Amino acid sequence: MENITKMIQEFASKDALVEEFVSWCLAALKASVDTNGSARILLSGGGTPGPSYLRMNLDCDFLDRLEIGLVDERYIGQESEFSNERLLRSCFSNAPESAIKGMVYDLDDYENNLELLNSEYNHFVDRTDMVILGMGPDGHTASIFPNDAPSDEALFTDKNFLNTNAPAHPTQRITCSLELLRNARNIALIITGTQKLEVLQSNTLQLPIHTALEKCPNINIFYSE
Repeated sequence: MENITKMIQEFASKDALVEEFVSWCLAALKASVDTNGSARILLSGGGTPGPSYLRMNLDCDFLDRLEIGLVDERYIGQESEFSNERLLRSCFSNAPESAIKGMVYDLDDYENNLELLNSEYNHFVDRTDMVILGMGPDGHTASIFPNDAPSDEALFTDKNFLNTNAPAHPTQRITCSLELLRNARNIALIITGTQKLEVLQSNTLQLPIHTALEKCPNINIFYSE
C-alpha cells in the first residue's frame, strides 16, 4: 500500500477543509449528473462531515438530481438523536424529501430490515458515484468495527449490506460492505484531530480503516486538526 502520509491532503483549518472538500464533491457530482442525469451518493453520519453537508446544501444548485443514501446506520428510529438519517435530513434541508433514503425499514425485525434494505438500495448497488467515509478513534469506518465477527465479514464479503455490532450504544448497526463502497467512482475520507491521524498512520495495527485503504487505493483523504 502507498505510504498513507502521501495520500493525505492536510488543511490549515476545518473551514479550509470544508471549502476544498465541498468544491471537490460538487465538481465530481456535477460530472455524474451531466453523464447520467443524476448523482448517487452514500454518506456517513457524525459530527465531522456535518459542516460539509450543510455547505453542500447551500452551494449545490442541482440537489434535485442527487440520490442520497447512507454508508451505515444505527438500528433505531429516525426520531433518535443518534440517527444518521435524521442528521442528513437536517443538513440537506433544501433537497427533496424523497431524495434521501434511510436504512431502517423494519424496527421490529433486525434481519428482515436487512432484506428490505437490499431491495431499497438496489440502485446504489448498480451505480454509486460518491462515497464519503469517516473514521472513529478505534479505527472503524462505516459500521465496520475491530473485534467484531460480522464486521470482519463486511471487509471481505461480496454481500452488499450487513448487520454489525458496535462497542458502544446503540450497539446494533447496519453497514454497506467494503466491496460495495470501494466500487464507487469517487471515495473520500474526512478526519479531524491528531488522535485520529495517529491511528490512521499506524497501519501496522491493521484496523478496519487500514483494510479499507488497502482496498481503495483511489481514496481521497481530507484532514485538518
